Amino acid sequence: ESLAIRRELSDHQRAAEVLGNLGLWHRFKGELPVASARLEEAADFARKHRDRWLLGQTLANLAVIYRTRGRMDTALAAAREAASSARCLGDEALECEALDYLGMTERDLGRTADAAATHEKAAATARRGSLATQEAYALASLVIDRPDAEPRSIKELLRRAARSATGNTSAKLHARLMEAGARSSLAAGDAAQALEQARAAMERATEGNLPEARVSASLVACHCLLAGGGLLAGGGAQAASSQVDPLVQAAEFATHAAEVAQTHGLAEETWQAFAVLAEIARRSGRRSAGLRHLASAAEVLDQNASGIADERIRQTYLAEPRRADLMRSAAILPKGRARAAAGSPESTPARTLAALYEISSIINSMSDLDALLERVLDVGLAIVGAERGLITLLDETTGEQQVRAARDLEEETVRDALAYSHSVVKEAAAGRIMVALDAGNDDRLREFKSVSLYEIKSLMCVPMKMRDKITGTVYVDSRRQGVPFTDEDLRFLEAFANLSASAVEQARLQEKLASENVYLRREAGERNQYHNIIGKSVKMQGVYDLMEKVASSTLPVLILGESGTGKELVARALHYSGPRRTKKFFSENVAAIPDTLLESEMFGHMRGAFTGADRDRKGLFELADGGTLFLDEIGDMSSPMQSKLLRALQDGEIRPVGGKETHKVDVRVISATNKDLDRMMKEGRFREDLFYRLNVVRVTLPPLRERKEDIPLLVDHFLRKAGREPGAQPKRVEVGALQLLLRYSWPGNVRELENELLRLAVLAPGAVITQRDVMDSRELFDKITTLDEKDSFTPLEEVERLQIEKALMEAAGNRARAAELLGISRATIFRKLRKFRIAH
Repeated sequence: ESLAIRRELSDHQRAAEVLGNLGLWHRFKGELPVASARLEEAADFARKHRDRWLLGQTLANLAVIYRTRGRMDTALAAAREAASSARCLGDEALECEALDYLGMTERDLGRTADAAATHEKAAATARRGSLATQEAYALASLVIDRPDAEPRSIKELLRRAARSATGNTSAKLHARLMEAGARSSLAAGDAAQALEQARAAMERATEGNLPEARVSASLVACHCLLAGGGLLAGGGAQAASSQVDPLVQAAEFATHAAEVAQTHGLAEETWQAFAVLAEIARRSGRRSAGLRHLASAAEVLDQNASGIADERIRQTYLAEPRRADLMRSAAILPKGRARAAAGSPESTPARTLAALYEISSIINSMSDLDALLERVLDVGLAIVGAERGLITLLDETTGEQQVRAARDLEEETVRDALAYSHSVVKEAAAGRIMVALDAGNDDRLREFKSVSLYEIKSLMCVPMKMRDKITGTVYVDSRRQGVPFTDEDLRFLEAFANLSASAVEQARLQEKLASENVYLRREAGERNQYHNIIGKSVKMQGVYDLMEKVASSTLPVLILGESGTGKELVARALHYSGPRRTKKFFSENVAAIPDTLLESEMFGHMRGAFTGADRDRKGLFELADGGTLFLDEIGDMSSPMQSKLLRALQDGEIRPVGGKETHKVDVRVISATNKDLDRMMKEGRFREDLFYRLNVVRVTLPPLRERKEDIPLLVDHFLRKAGREPGAQPKRVEVGALQLLLRYSWPGNVRELENELLRLAVLAPGAVITQRDVMDSRELFDKITTLDEKDSFTPLEEVERLQIEKALMEAAGNRARAAELLGISRATIFRKLRKFRIAH
């Protein structure tokens, strides 16, 4: 409900924070795909708006979820970026938290030395910031990283951790400390003590509702029992004879661990639990059950590895000794056993159903189309056991296939996959799709170099269809020997593609509606901007006359004026009063963007043109095609960009960064500057040819000090505007206060006047802004009373005359009402009317 309200109010900052909280809630509920989607949306906002604090918090939480789901590469990246953001902020507590998650992920990958170094760094950071709790976590993690280190150093680490945790009642902290103690005891050969500590850790984790800690402690308990801890715990052979068989106890712990891990989506712990169950079954002589559990462990482990996009990290993950041994053992299973033995006959359909449910959850929780496709592609690859894949979408304008999501594909493979996709689109109407279970010997694929070059063993490519309309394709492949895709995989991929097609149509519709809504609302609010340019002075009348003459043309206009005189307002008025009023208006301050980004901003870029260019992007010239582009602060544009802008204006063509082809555009360019372009041109700092291209019609806005007779009108306008704010009280200004405002030269022009009036409207206690209110605003009063030689006073009589005319207009000519508005008597107003010869 809060998120809906924040979005309705366009309070994007708070909306992002609420998204983060929703992500945490879904995480604690075990709904990890939805949690990831919420937090990723919050992280995207934080990264876009450079909110380092929100980014650090969000990425730290994402690192936990990625690690939990087995996505080790993204977990590493998120934890590192979170630590970096925290370090920049000087937030040592957040840095320790991020380093803790980074170290645990490194440990999961088998990089124990890296993990220990990271946790040592976390401990040092915690000590530096006097953060006892964070230091205790880091020290406990150090023990878990290296339980077989020299016993005295391990005991010292545990003592220091316990000392740092003194007074802290956190179940999570104490569960970790007990688990660390159990692991060190087990490494030292004291299985009985280790079992006791592991059970204590399980109890604390259960009390604190900590599923990951509970599963981890349960698995440690299993290893203790398998090492003889169950028999030794009772104290002697007689007691041992009355105890439950340690293998039975271990099986109970491992089964419990597997159930909790699967329920809460703990990918890494799930395969470990099945591996322990396989070992227990082997020792118990239950060969069939052992093979089934071994196959289940291998299936989950393989699925986890498929979710790691970084090939180098995936290989590191699979090369870790425990995983490598398990996969070697699973490799000798009969063909198909790894899938068939994963559970009951219903297990594979159940996994497929769970995957489709996960995809639908992602679709319902994400609005960004590209991010959505990236997420669902990860799920699809994991289910069919593919290594790589991509999703293409048909461009509705050109009919060309465009890559919108990809995993681990070389450029050659992408090109070939696009060719497959083209074939699929043409043949989909006849119900044909591309499936090759022995790609190397498939005659249809001989012309495609990537099949042999990258040893692709099997591939599938299916259309994405929505109500018989093809919106794109899904391509997956595998380079593993002897693991072809099955008919069941193909059926899943077709269902997956159709569900994705529905998501694409929905996301495109939302994007289109949102874009149209924003544009129409902006257009409706700005069509009458011409009437919002306030001023009736002689100089402003000259501006209006010139604007009326050029508004109906498409000629370039150069607007000159000091900062704050309203140059963009004039540009908008010219657009919305001219023949392009139904087209779009775009505005850009060229001085606010560095050259490296300005070219891309104006002309667009192609995917891969530079680091971070992960998709094609249209520039302002292409977006404004048929409409108007306003370039503010044109005098600050660098010489190289001046040349590129001139070429676009001369030829009416633009070429995106990294592109080879040019595009014709029809854009009316209105530019503005507060610089002396004539002088800059003579000095060689502004191109003469570009100057004449832009300076076809010149509109010069007078500074406010040269049209002080407009100040009373502007004051009235801004006070009315302030009075429309929620909870605001309409206010007016008395003659004495207005006289003070007229004394000031207003170097910031209309913008400065507006800011000061809005502040006075808030701070003034009464309904009338008095001379005392202006004097009490010390900064403003100091500026007013510090006059330079160019400043001049406005005669009091002129101020009085203007105020009387304004009051009469407000009162529709009723002199008694006008006198009341001015706070003077009827006799006084009659006298003033005669004095100033005002006929009413």
